[in-house]
Amino acid sequence: MQGAFVRALGAVYHLNCFKCMDCSVVVASKFFPIDGVDGKQHPLCERDYFRRLNLICAKCGQALRGSYITACNKKFHVDHFTCSVCPTLFGPQDSYYEHEGDVYCHYHYSTRFATKCAGCNSAILKQFVEINRNMRDECWHPECYMINKFWNVKVNVRRPNSLQPSTESVDQQPTNQPFLEEERRESATSLKDKQIRMEQQVYRIWTVLSAFEESSAACISDMLRQVSNGQYLEAIRMAEKFILHVEVLFASIDDLEYHFARLNLKGMSHVREARMLCRKTVDLFTLLSHTQETGARRMGMTQELLALVTGLAHYLKILIRIALTGALKLEREQEVREALGSFLDKLHMLAIQAGNPSAKRMMKRANGEVLSPGEQGNAGTQGVTYGFKSLAPENAGESPFSGGPRDPTLAKVNVVNPPSDLCVKCGLTVEEDCVRLGTYQRWHSHCLQCITCGKAAAVPIPKESTPKPLEDKDKLEDREREKEKNDGGKDGPKLSSARRPPANVRLFVYDADSVKDSPQFGPLPAVIFCTDHAHNGCRTGFQTVSRLEQYAFLLNVALRRLYVLLKKRGVVPATPNASAPREVGGQDPYGDDINRLKSVHLDRKLSATARVPKRSTVVESPTGKVAQPTDVMHSQREAPTQRAPQQARLQKPQQQGYSQTGPSRPQISPPGTVDVIRPSFARNNTEVMIVDESTPTSPAGGVDEPRLPGVEDGITLADIPQLVEAAQAREQHRSLPRQGSIPFIAELSPVELAIVKHSAVLALQRSSLRDQFDLDEILELVEVKKSSFWNKLFKPGNDKKSVKKKGVFGVPLELLVEREGSDSLHGASRTSLRVPSFIDDVVSAMRQMDMSELTDAIDRDPSSVDLTTDNPVQLAALLKKFLRELPDPLLTYKLHRLFIASQALSNEAERKRMLHMVSLILPRYHRDTMEVLFVFLKWVASFAHMDEETGSKMDLPNLATVICPSILYSRGRDGIRDESFGAIRVVTSLLESQDEFFCVPEEFLPILHDQDYFITSMELPSKDFLKKCDTYTRLKASGRTPALMSPVMGSSPFGSGTPRSDDPRSMPPR
Repeated sequence: MQGAFVRALGAVYHLNCFKCMDCSVVVASKFFPIDGVDGKQHPLCERDYFRRLNLICAKCGQALRGSYITACNKKFHVDHFTCSVCPTLFGPQDSYYEHEGDVYCHYHYSTRFATKCAGCNSAILKQFVEINRNMRDECWHPECYMINKFWNVKVNVRRPNSLQPSTESVDQQPTNQPFLEEERRESATSLKDKQIRMEQQVYRIWTVLSAFEESSAACISDMLRQVSNGQYLEAIRMAEKFILHVEVLFASIDDLEYHFARLNLKGMSHVREARMLCRKTVDLFTLLSHTQETGARRMGMTQELLALVTGLAHYLKILIRIALTGALKLEREQEVREALGSFLDKLHMLAIQAGNPSAKRMMKRANGEVLSPGEQGNAGTQGVTYGFKSLAPENAGESPFSGGPRDPTLAKVNVVNPPSDLCVKCGLTVEEDCVRLGTYQRWHSHCLQCITCGKAAAVPIPKESTPKPLEDKDKLEDREREKEKNDGGKDGPKLSSARRPPANVRLFVYDADSVKDSPQFGPLPAVIFCTDHAHNGCRTGFQTVSRLEQYAFLLNVALRRLYVLLKKRGVVPATPNASAPREVGGQDPYGDDINRLKSVHLDRKLSATARVPKRSTVVESPTGKVAQPTDVMHSQREAPTQRAPQQARLQKPQQQGYSQTGPSRPQISPPGTVDVIRPSFARNNTEVMIVDESTPTSPAGGVDEPRLPGVEDGITLADIPQLVEAAQAREQHRSLPRQGSIPFIAELSPVELAIVKHSAVLALQRSSLRDQFDLDEILELVEVKKSSFWNKLFKPGNDKKSVKKKGVFGVPLELLVEREGSDSLHGASRTSLRVPSFIDDVVSAMRQMDMSELTDAIDRDPSSVDLTTDNPVQLAALLKKFLRELPDPLLTYKLHRLFIASQALSNEAERKRMLHMVSLILPRYHRDTMEVLFVFLKWVASFAHMDEETGSKMDLPNLATVICPSILYSRGRDGIRDESFGAIRVVTSLLESQDEFFCVPEEFLPILHDQDYFITSMELPSKDFLKKCDTYTRLKASGRTPALMSPVMGSSPFGSGTPRSDDPRSMPPR
């Protein structure tokens, strides 16, 4: 040993030989001992010692002492835990975002990597719903998805140039970086503010509108239940509550229309829907009164009633959608932010008051004074929390059939019962915008005239100064006039959908001395002047009434007339407080169904990218040793005495740590506790102890997101027709398919579907139709094995060039679904069906439209219609064009002869049974599309024959006649006339009996219960599978139990002499 040397680890080293075991750096100044595999101790430098303990900062590469952060399976010094793009430092409670092992701040993760919601175009950072459309997954915030599902509205329309930045775009960053535009446009603060505002807005839209819809649906349901039970007074009170919901919605639409008019913009198209909603409500009241004329105590669930309540729910839903769309348009395009907020506030206030018609609505100051209306704002809704000012109890008086105690403050209000819907001057019904004095005295705008000069309050519609956006309403108005002419041309002013300027009521006053009491109208002025001819004894007080305000007034008039009529007949008690006792034990036709009809079930996923960093502290660690030229014995003597007490001191915390963390399953510690952790490396000689500072509120700890409130536990407007249909079925002592244990075809597993399809072929083979089809052709349609469209396409004999593969129209259904399919919820069951996204989009859109107009025009020549102003007709024409241009029609060429032949059978039950069998053989995507289309057409037919004036006149037979040429025809389309009539009969029968045809035939239920017999046969050719079904039915018919068969040899998989221990038949009887 010559030159410089050191004594360490009980040995002597040259200075340059005393190196770190891992990196070979001289460590004489500071080293850390480690036990090697040879049993000797070796030196390590500080960095490698801590690296072996996994205590190295991922950013600077230095050892971690004191507090550090664990994230993305890496550890960081507290002041080195920053965004990978910017120097944003994360605090112990700040959320960070992880992408491909790197850490990002909220801003850069949102702009570069977060998936954008398909509904609001905002980054998805929490829960989301994934929907597969057009062979790609769309991601939605749960609330955005529900808004789109219920009202077909997207909260924010995506910019056409700003494509969604996704993980794919990140790979192309050098050439195309779409996030740079957003980062140039938004700062971190503005982006976060925008996201918070959008999140709050979307949540509020969903919660308020779904609560409003649920409350409206509950009113309709309760009203029908009470009528069915003969509790007419309760039904009238519930009808009043429903009318209040309609009034509040009308008032909100009026407010939105005020904003459009103020900005000189085209308003929302809503008049026809509002008129139809009112007409159907009045028709319902008329139906109630007519029921009593027959002497029936209870009203039956007739088809007329089903059509009325279906229309009622439908038009209310359309109007909710129109209002929401209008409010969002004002906010997006005109930056009128108060429009949407005010709309939701009014619906929310109604919910707070529990929809109570007697609740006071006038706004008051702190001293109790009523707020005076300002110059700006909609005159009809100013000064009230919701609804119309003229219909508030403070102005209209208390309801005559209110169940609660009378309010003494409302006793002075002049109430006319029943109120009149006639004009004070001309005596004709006032059905449009008009003028009022108080609540119950109303004039047509042109009937309010000065007695001296004859000046009228009506303002003529300006023609030349009419803004350009309103010009397209002329055609709508002409169509309305033509419709009224066809309806018989009633007396009175023509109804119009055009927006008219309000009457000049400020120019008119009345003579206070001429006011006399009228039994029909209450206090009424006989003399009216314009301001030019007024005298000192005249008073003001005339108010304009909008069209929707008048509609709401007319609904109240109709209800009060019904009440007076039923009171005269003794159906309701003379005094409203003496309510008829509720029937105890009476059958509630809706009770079971409300709980059964769950409108929505979302498969929610959690975006697991947001994290709160885990903070830990190294509370004890070695300081490192210095190699000194000291006596070896001295070094060996001191080392154990220093280490022993330290190990004893660490023993206790280590045991506490284990008792707190428990078994291997991680737990969240209560606040104030610490988890003591030992690094796994060299546990026996490590002088390191780490304390975890747990964060109980960390999102990464698995805190559950709150569930969406609303419709999962209640009924919605969409459930109303099903409720009435269920009550109707119960009344007629028949069961609906969905109420029994019979499964829907859409709900079957692949094995069950194969069994049903082959059993249907077997039933056809054994019927008189066996000569009408080629077995091989039919078996191709029910092939068990996965045969894609491409396999069929490239089969010998197929002309590949003749098949169109791109686009939407004229493309085979199988190819279109495989390429651009969508999971549709518009079928007969709650199970999704796989159909072309075009079909799902068209049906979704048309379910939000006025069907009574659509179906009249469904067979009109599209070229003769201005499609830009008539969307329902456009969509109907597109749908027919799509179906007509399918290379293989919806009901297929191969099954055409079978469909036609099934209707030639003499026995009606057999005709229906064979038609059911043929429909089961349809290829999957054809059958799914047929189900979506037929369920939709059945819904459309519910709008037929509403009354003598309205309705589409398109019932199921008429719809079958219209749609049949597009879905069922023979190859070459040169079929004889009798075949076309037969095809119409087929489609009519399919439409009328679809509830049964979309379910498994009852005769197939036993074979489904024995599906284990077929479980190993899925790979068999269709002919062999058919033979197996035949064998099964023969064994069953002979009373024997089919045994499990081997798919290869067709024999029992167990030897005949080898009983199975778990086979009950092999065991001796007890």
